[in-house]
Amino acid sequence: MPPPPGEPRPAPKPQPLGNIPLIFLFTTCALCAIFLFWRRASTLRTVVAHQLNTWSGGEGAIRLSIDDGPSAREFLDDDYDDDNERLADDEPLAVTAKRLARAGGALQRRNIEELRLSDIRMCTSIVLL
Repeated sequence: MPPPPGEPRPAPKPQPLGNIPLIFLFTTCALCAIFLFWRRASTLRTVVAHQLNTWSGGEGAIRLSIDDGPSAREFLDDDYDDDNERLADDEPLAVTAKRLARAGGALQRRNIEELRLSDIRMCTSIVLL
């Protein structure tokens, strides 16, 4: 039956949402926490396995031996620079680069000539067979 004019019509009562949102939130948080613990445990397992391999195995351990070689002080006190022995300070860098390029070019030409001669010898030996 319709309500008389000017009177509000009866509306259904609002129903409570219940525990569904709370259960959904708790489940999501629990799954996130389990995932984080699982990742952390995996990382810790890898680290612990590496530590156990390092500690248990004698491989890779540093062994100090007693030998009759020179002391470390001799190497630390030495001022001689082996790497820069052949470089002259009075020669400009451009001159050194040109000299090295000429030497490299001559070496490359000699190698090419040797390869040609070896190819000719190989071809000659194949023809003679």
